[in-house]
Amino acid sequence: MGEDDVLTSEELAAFFGNKIADKAEEIKKEPEQQEEKETDNNKATDDNGKSQSQESGGGEKGEENTPERNAEVSPNLFSSIAKALRDEGVFPDLNLDEITDASSFKKMFETQVDSRLNAQQKRVIEALNYGLEPTAIQNYESACTYLFSLKDQDITAETTQGEQIRRDLIEKSYLVRGFSPERAKAEVEKSFKVASEIDDAKAALEDLKKHFVTLYENEKNKAKTESENFRKKYEEDEDNFKKSVNSKEHAFGSLALDATTKNKIIENVLKPKYKTEDGRYMTEMEKYQKEHYWDFVRYMGAFFTLTDGFTDFGKLFKPVAQKAVKSGFAQLEDVLTGAVNKDSNLKLMGDNSKGEFGGGNWKIDLDID
Repeated sequence: MGEDDVLTSEELAAFFGNKIADKAEEIKKEPEQQEEKETDNNKATDDNGKSQSQESGGGEKGEENTPERNAEVSPNLFSSIAKALRDEGVFPDLNLDEITDASSFKKMFETQVDSRLNAQQKRVIEALNYGLEPTAIQNYESACTYLFSLKDQDITAETTQGEQIRRDLIEKSYLVRGFSPERAKAEVEKSFKVASEIDDAKAALEDLKKHFVTLYENEKNKAKTESENFRKKYEEDEDNFKKSVNSKEHAFGSLALDATTKNKIIENVLKPKYKTEDGRYMTEMEKYQKEHYWDFVRYMGAFFTLTDGFTDFGKLFKPVAQKAVKSGFAQLEDVLTGAVNKDSNLKLMGDNSKGEFGGGNWKIDLDID
């Protein structure tokens, strides 16, 4: 099958019309009803009035603070929390020996949460982590949910709905093979004319299942490859950035920086510190840029201009240094000039034609009669 034969995600969304949403909603209610039934069963009590959950919880409420019970609690914070989660029935199958620190606790928690996800939830989370568009995921999941929910009685039913399902399946199976809409409809009529529509619909259903599962997997694999390539490239760029800051003697031209300052630069640029409302993490610089965008642009624009496009960092400090020198000499001249009494014979002699105190050949003249 060539690329031209593959339906886009937008076309997929309308593949079976409202049937996808209707059928998916119907299936969605089934586990919810089963879950409600199980909840009701869990609330049942025994002949003594004690709930089943209390029996399995490991003792009555009054025993919780006894010395014997407290002695069982590990002094380790994470193992203590894990024990409480197990005793309360949140994670009843925990192995406390495996939880010794924050890392093992985090791994345990992720494993427990993952074990409670059904196949579809795991599939969706995996696709999202790979960067597949949510709309595309929803379209694929809706189509697969509908197709895998169809039973033989849905296809063989001698009703208007049953006939429409058979027509849809046969027509769509020809469309995904690259047939034109007109040709696909003609094949549907031919199938009904020779009374082979039930067998043809069943075969079409299997073809469509295979088609969309393969299409979905290919999209996920493509997104996974792109995600891994992006992550690998980012890690390489990040490593090169750190080396460029730390390894080069003159990483910032004539501007010399100590190790502490270099580490702070790397931290401000790379270390995520702040979490946004949508769950994304930002570095110190990203936060400043987000909250003070035009100030950020203004400072960077000035920095870029004053350094000739980040090529001469010395230009940032030369004007400041020259101004400081001029100001220092001017203050010295005022001090020396003020120290000479206007009625005395002590005076300063020299050439200040350059306009700077340090530019002439100055000396003190003692005119003693």
